Order: sequence, then C-alpha cells, then structure tokens
Amino acid sequence: MTDVHRRSETKCPICGRASEGGLCKFHEEGAKRLAKHYEVWKARTAVSWRDYLESVSANELAGDWSRESACYLLEKEVRGQRAPTA
Repeated sequence: MTDVHRRSETKCPICGRASEGGLCKFHEEGAKRLAKHYEVWKARTAVSWRDYLESVSANELAGDWSRESACYLLEKEVRGQRAPTA
C-alpha cells in the first residue's frame, strides 16, 4: 500500500473526515487556536489547561471546531494523554 493510500484512510477522531495522521484540517485549526488563546487566558487569569478546555467546550458561543477540539483534548487529558500544546 502506498503512502497516498495510507493517508487517505486516516480519519479525524472527532468528525471522521480524512486527515494526515491526526485531526482533520478544520479541527487541527481549532486546536491551534485553542493553544494560541490559552496563553492569553493563562496570563490574565492563571487558568489551568484543563479548566480552559472545560470552559471552551461548554461555551455555546465558541466556534464548533474549537469547541469540538476542546472536548476531544479534554477527553485525552482525562485519559492521561496530555496534549502537546499544553
């Protein structure tokens, strides 16, 4: 099986879209934005990564991709698989 076929079989664990070994491009962007904005929140409020993810995942005004990514990262955090962005 070629690399092209292997990549096309990889699915985003959040939505099932095609990905290149991780999240789809939409949820990857959501996760990047979470990490970027966390630094601002942390500096202003001293909030923990987990509390931040809980806040975003419960916020109906947050964008879908960011909120879904927050739920996914929070689930990984709970399972003990710390996110590299934290």
